[in-house]
Parts: sequence; C-alpha cells; structure tokens
Amino acid sequence: MTKVLRTIFCLVVVFAFTCSISLYPANSEQIPLNRYGIHSANPYVVDRIVLNGKTIDKIIVPGPPSPPVGFRRPTVDKLPVPNPAAGINILTNVPASTWAFGCSATSAAMMFGYYDNSGLTNMYAGPTNGGVFPMTNATWGTVVINTETRALNPLSATRNGLDGRAIKGHVDDYWIKYENTASDPFITGGWTEHTKGDCTGDYMGTNQSSVGCSDGTTYFYYYPDGSPLFDYTACEPSYRDGCHGMNLFVESRGYAVQSSGNFNQYIYGYDGNTLGFTFADFKAEIDAGHPVLIQVEGHTMLGFGYDDTGSTIYIHDTWDYLDHTMTWGGSYSGMTHYGVSVCRLDTLSSIKDDLLATWDGQGVYYRNSDTSAFVKLATPATLITAGDLDGDGIDDLIGIWPGQGGVWVKYSDTGSWAKLSTTARDIATGDMNGDCRVDLLATWDGQGVYYRNSIGGAWVKMATPATQVTAGDLDGDGKDDLIGIWPSQGGVWVKYSQSGSWAQLSSTAIDISAGDMNGDGRDDLVATWDGQGVYYRNSIGGAWVKLATPATLVAAGDLDGDGKDDPIGIWPGQAGVWVKYSQTGSWAKLSSTARHIAAGLMREGAGAAEVLAEPFGGFAEGPGNFGYQDLSEAGPGGLRFLCREEKNLMPLEDRESALRRMPGPDEYGFQCLEQENLIPGSGTTKEPEGKEQRKQP
Repeated sequence: MTKVLRTIFCLVVVFAFTCSISLYPANSEQIPLNRYGIHSANPYVVDRIVLNGKTIDKIIVPGPPSPPVGFRRPTVDKLPVPNPAAGINILTNVPASTWAFGCSATSAAMMFGYYDNSGLTNMYAGPTNGGVFPMTNATWGTVVINTETRALNPLSATRNGLDGRAIKGHVDDYWIKYENTASDPFITGGWTEHTKGDCTGDYMGTNQSSVGCSDGTTYFYYYPDGSPLFDYTACEPSYRDGCHGMNLFVESRGYAVQSSGNFNQYIYGYDGNTLGFTFADFKAEIDAGHPVLIQVEGHTMLGFGYDDTGSTIYIHDTWDYLDHTMTWGGSYSGMTHYGVSVCRLDTLSSIKDDLLATWDGQGVYYRNSDTSAFVKLATPATLITAGDLDGDGIDDLIGIWPGQGGVWVKYSDTGSWAKLSTTARDIATGDMNGDCRVDLLATWDGQGVYYRNSIGGAWVKMATPATQVTAGDLDGDGKDDLIGIWPSQGGVWVKYSQSGSWAQLSSTAIDISAGDMNGDGRDDLVATWDGQGVYYRNSIGGAWVKLATPATLVAAGDLDGDGKDDPIGIWPGQAGVWVKYSQTGSWAKLSSTARHIAAGLMREGAGAAEVLAEPFGGFAEGPGNFGYQDLSEAGPGGLRFLCREEKNLMPLEDRESALRRMPGPDEYGFQCLEQENLIPGSGTTKEPEGKEQRKQP
C-alpha cells in the first residue's frame, strides 16, 4: 500500500511540474532561439538585459524600404466619418510619407507632421508649403545614392540641398546604403558631424553607427512582462532607444512630452503577457488626439484611427500615400504586431484659446486664458475676428476700423498691418480650401461671399451676399464649410465643402458661430435665437443641445483647454462678456460689455506690448497710422478685383433634404437636449481648475 501511495505521489509531482512548464513558457527555454540567439518569439530581439532585477528586450527595427514581394495590403478608398460614440474615430491632417531613410524615423516624422498641423507649428520649420508640413513628402522627390533610389523627407532625415538646407545633414553624415554596417561617412571621411536638429532620425539614432545602427535601422527597448518602459536611457551612450529619441526631438523643437507620455510597450497577450497595451488603450490615445507608432516584427508604422468592428486600426505604412488597415494584434505583410511606441504631446485640444474683443473708446484687447491678463492690440474696431493668416501658429487680429475703410489684418509674426479689401458687411476666418492655412472669409453687399487664399492672395467667390457668415468643418472633410444667413432665403444655411451642396440648418438666428462643442472632432453650428436661447447643433446626427438663455452675441473657443469649445457671449440684463466653461459647466464673467467678440490663440504675437489688468487704457496703434501694405484694390470692390467663382452660389435646398432636416430653434417640431445652468450669473461662477475669478471694474 505504501509503495502504491509513493507511486501516486510521484506521478502528482511530475504532473504538477509539467503543468508549471506549460503555464510559464517564458520562464523556460522551450521557446526556440531566434536568429540573434535569444529565446523569443520575436525574431528581432537582439539582446536581453537585466536591469534592477527586471528583464528588458532590445529590439532592432530594420524596416524594409518596400513591402514584401507579392503582398497586397488592405487599402481604404474613403476614411469613415469620425464618431467615437459609434466606435469609430480618425485623426485628421495626418501626413503620409514614403520610406525616407528608416521606417521608424519616417513614422515619427508623420506623427510630428500631424502635430505641426495641429498647432505645434515649430515641429517643421522649413520653407515648403508656407512652413506647414505637407500631407505627403512627394514635393521633395527622390535621390539616387549608391545605385539606390530613396525618397526624401527633411523631417525624417535632413540632407544638404534639401528643403533650403545649405550644410550637411543626416543623410550626408550617416547614410551609405540600406543595411550597410560600416562606419558612418563623417567618420571615414574625417569631417565634422553636423549639429543634430530638425529631423527625427538625428535624435532616434537611426542609421548611426555610433549607436550600433546599420543603415535603415532603429532600436527600441521593452519589458517582456508587458508593462510600459518609460523614456529608456540606461543604454546610453552606446545605444539609443528610438522612443527616447522622439522625446529629445520634441524638446529640440521647443515643446514637451506629457508626464509619463513617452514609452514602449508590448501589446496585451504578446508572448503571454497580461500587462500589455490594449486596443482600448489605443482608442484612448486616438480620442485624445495622439497618433501611435505601431510596431510589427521588423517594421514601424503610424496608427491614426480605429473602428471597433473587427478591432480595426487605420495606419500609414511608409510604403505609399494611401490609408491602410490591419487587425489589432494581428499581422501586416506577414509581420506580427507586437508593440507600440507612444509619445503624447499637448495639441490644440490642450492649448487654451483667448477671448478677443473690442470696446468702444478703449480698443481691441485679448485676455490671456492662462494668466487672465489683458493685452491691447489696436484702437477700437467695429467688427473683429481671429485667424492664423500668416501661418506662424499664433492667430492674427482681423477687423474693420471706423474712419479707415476696409478689412485689415495685424500679423502676429511681425506686428505689421495690411489692408486686405474694401469694407465688408461681416467677416470670419477658416481653412476654406484644406491647405492647412486659415483664410479670410467675408461678405460684401452687392458683391457676394468670398474667401481670400492666404497662400498667394487669390480670391474665390463662394455665394451670393449674406448678412452674416462664419466657418467650420461641419462635414469632417478637413475643409471649413461656409455657414451664413441670407436675407432672401430665411434660416441658417451651410454650403458643404465636400459636396458643394447647400443645407438649411435652422430658422434665422440673431448671431452665429461655429466650434467643436462636444469634443468629437467635428465643428458644430452654435447660435442664439430671440425668445429661444443659445444652442449648438451636433454635426454628427443633427441633434440640438441648449447651452444658455438668449444672448445678443455669441462666439466659441476652448478657453479652458479641455478639447471642447466653450460658448462665449453677451447676455442682455447681465452686463459683461461671459463664458460657460465646458470642463465644469460653470459661468465666468470675463469683462465689461464689449462691442464685438471672438476667440483665438492670441498669445506671444508680435506688436502686443502692454499687459493690463482690465480692458481699459494702454496704447496700441490702429490700422493705417504708420506704414502698411495696401492689398484692397485686388479684393472685392477694388478696381483690380479678379476671382474664381465656385458653382452653386445661391443657398437652395431640395425638397427631399428639407423633409429630412431635423427642425431647429423656433421651428415646428423642434426638440433638444438641455444642459444645466442656462443663465449667466446663476450657480457657481468660477474658472476651471480652481483659478480665481477676476472682479470687474
């Protein structure tokens, strides 16, 4: 009996030991050796290090310049409309670049090109496209080096003669030929290495023999247990982690990565880990406005969108300018998805707009949303708006001044004035042609509605004369749509840039504006109706939301930096300019009553010297007081005016569209959601994040 029990005990022990091996394969040596002699399912793990008792994988990304022969990648003819509530979101203005001296550096260049188009305008500082990184690198062409044809991209790899550069750069100092392992040319040639700057490859270690990289390769480091490895530097100076290099690039451009916002991480489940980066984590990054580097075995790509259906992600793969898809955690071109590299920056969604307003007898001021201080920009105007016409990342003051005549702009980059046209009935700004540069939009009695292309100065006629105009990207195509009120038509109308067709959105409002009021990435109509209130119309679905009681003037801007625009306005009986912060739902009185209001990123512009506690006093020059540029003769009403005319100039709606339209304020059948705290001055009046409310004089 004892012998039987001993036999059973031994069998149990053997069984338990066998189970422990099968449950924890990563802790055994059952995984075959990869090409670098490492027990890993990833063929590109080149080394395994132990630091402070924790294992770290060192991974090489050789990044082939072209896809494997015969592989057909899934492409997308048309990206879906972003709708996070329905499980779909796509970041707009994400450039696509072909392989330019390393897939990792190229993917990072696409990421930072997106940030350059999203308000962080010093990411790319070259002369092309008015200083705004273009949507593809096609404009820079190709070059033949040592019999190889290579695409050029100065944000990925600088080169002497490329994009206005007159000195050696990344390609000159580090590149020989794909997969070449020899010492870099500046070492063998005996010349001085260029000062690192302007391109991602410089900082990521890509192609640099001094950090162990052959031509085309970059290194990344990961914890095998799936936890994030933040800004890894323990390998310095012998090697460079590409993700840490991205952080260095960001700092070199004058920006900062968010706290704990720079890391490499295996995806959940890879090699059996339970701490990895999930599809839900990826969605959260996209919803926050952050594209992500997608790491597949041997290659780096950029992820910029998702669809819950099939756990689909949208990518640019560095091999063409098309949009592609893959399944999260699947494979692409036969390469298994294993990890991500994250670099979170503050985009415009976390940069605050400022109140811009004009006060009779005082002048035009903006109120710094960070400090609450007022800065005087000009003498009193009758109408004002804000927009970055000069492309420097700071909005310019645009307006109409009594006694001067015309529409004027005060450029933020120089502080100088320019007269753009004769006097208009109403003015606004928007990117009307999708070139990532804001344009003047205005309506002239007897002439029509026009926009002025800020790159080149050409005029385009969009519609017959309106009484009010504004602009916003309601259809989500990357171009702002014309929104306005036409006296003979009745109602608030939009001319969609995507189709060129008209739609009536509501009955006639008192004042109109546009902004992303709910943070879904699409601009919405926001307006005020007498006897009804202030509402916005959700551009995805058409539902109406009541924000406040009726106002006399409305504007929209993200004054609290939460990624949603706040309603700003003047309410009869309340006195002053008020904002309802979307972050808290609370009201704040910003100033005394102004003549006209707008919002924009006004800080750090040239020609704004005086900082004041309130919008009173101070000195600032008005338009025409000193030297200025007069461009008005080439604008509407000018003697040399010429323009291109769009189709479908008259706002008209077909019967079918009219029947489908959801009724707006003051129309039969109107329904809406209603926010709390509708009356300015009611409830708690405070600024978000505990800031003290400024008292008024």
